[in-house]
Amino acid sequence: SVRAVDTGDDALWATAEDIRLALADESVALEYLPITIEDGIHPVETEIEQISTLIGMLGVVAGIVGLVLLASTTNTLITERTREVAVMRALGAPPRSLRRRLRRLALGIALAAVVIGVPLGIVISNAIARMVLQEFVGLTPDLAISVPVMVASAAFALIGARLVATRAAWRVTRRPLAEALRDRSGRPFGRRRTERAVASSRLGGLLGRSAVRNTAHQWPRSIAIAGQIGAAVAALLIVASMATTINDFNDAEIEPWQWDTMTYVMGPGLDIDAPLVENDPRSEAAIQVEGDAADRQVDVYGFEPATVMIDRSVDAGRWFAAPGEAVVSRGFAEHTGIEVGDDVELLLASGSYEVEVTGLHGNRGREFYLDRAELGAALGDANGATHIFSLDESPQYTLSGVVAQERLDDIGDDDSGRTAVLLIFGSIGVVVVTVAGLAVASGIAVNIYERRHEIAAVQAIGGRRRHLLRLLATELLWLGTLGLGLGVAGGYLGGRAIARSFEVSNAVEIGFVFARGALPFIVGVVLGGLVLLAAIMVRPATRRPIAETLRG
Repeated sequence: SVRAVDTGDDALWATAEDIRLALADESVALEYLPITIEDGIHPVETEIEQISTLIGMLGVVAGIVGLVLLASTTNTLITERTREVAVMRALGAPPRSLRRRLRRLALGIALAAVVIGVPLGIVISNAIARMVLQEFVGLTPDLAISVPVMVASAAFALIGARLVATRAAWRVTRRPLAEALRDRSGRPFGRRRTERAVASSRLGGLLGRSAVRNTAHQWPRSIAIAGQIGAAVAALLIVASMATTINDFNDAEIEPWQWDTMTYVMGPGLDIDAPLVENDPRSEAAIQVEGDAADRQVDVYGFEPATVMIDRSVDAGRWFAAPGEAVVSRGFAEHTGIEVGDDVELLLASGSYEVEVTGLHGNRGREFYLDRAELGAALGDANGATHIFSLDESPQYTLSGVVAQERLDDIGDDDSGRTAVLLIFGSIGVVVVTVAGLAVASGIAVNIYERRHEIAAVQAIGGRRRHLLRLLATELLWLGTLGLGLGVAGGYLGGRAIARSFEVSNAVEIGFVFARGALPFIVGVVLGGLVLLAAIMVRPATRRPIAETLRG
């Protein structure tokens, strides 16, 4: 443990160099670079930065869907008071006073929602944060509350409710008085060209025609509902695609390796003598250390040029064959502008070291492969190694110190990380889909309320609840199909954009994988959920006496 008096960058690097030289005098070769931590940043933050970015992007989707829900709900509250407002206008109440009352109503309900929503948000966010930290960095955090986030969330709800209420109240108070007192729509079907085109089309039976015509007549609400469904579908597909992409990336990182067992000593550096296995054709001494290249942290491996522990096939150029040559991961090379034939400076724990790139490997990470003896010499011990890779499942070596062994099959079969990813992404997806489902339900409730006279008229001529369910379900299935199309496109483009942003920011080749396997499940959930919503909404709409509804 070293305490530095001068904490300037130059002084700290000089101290690190002094420590390296002092240890080298004791025949200790370091394999890791000093870790540089910017002011105010905790080391854990670098471990969870990318997953936090993804959670934030999905949070933006949830926020947009939530804003639509807020607008739809507030609009419902005010629209249901159209006739009440008309009566007060007829009695002489000024429109400004009525609009003020309607805004206060919306703000009061939004305030009640804040009282419920903020504590609920604290519980959900802490549950997700705990899963992230436990699974990725092994920490169990205490309960955390961000006052700025709480204030911003409350302001978002209250200001949003007021803005939406202002527009809805203005529309209600500007509606023609006679029309509002009649409680009927003053805009009959057929005025628009699109409505006349729909009216002249053959659309099947009476209920089918009514469903399609209402969709065209109430096109703003239809677009809103389809958009809400699309947002939910896109969020689900993004979550599923990112989980699939991460799992595929983990599998792809393991795929090139061909060893069965990796043995290493829990020591400070090159603690294994390479000649230990020079007569063992099934084992190889190797070096695995960290370095910096192109201002990025990279993994540097030292192998024999003819190694069989990794697939030596390259996508461009050739495998290294002599000292001073290196093979680089293709994705890292593409993102940093490295090409075959370039000279690249590697910063190792022992200092700077220059290599010539002879090939680009298909490995998905940020990795350099070069001659083991050369790398060992650069680190201070040409005959030293950090690992022994073997084709045997249980090799035995005479090594001093704390020795550990890992099997490649065990690493590939370890599903704990994948389970954590699915659990975290699934939790976020549930939140987004729940908010979207509430928004869709709110929009349907407004739709049914404004069509209550139509529903009563269908009942008056002999229509039963199953006919009304068929009417509403047909309408929602049209919108659901449109929403699914929008959601699939949005999920593909959004997931691809997120994966691409990670590739650029991390200089790796992640490789986006679209979750096609989730499509049948998502389609079934969406269409089945819409039919279920229609059944739930129709029941209260048909309980009111027909004469009372038609009388208004």
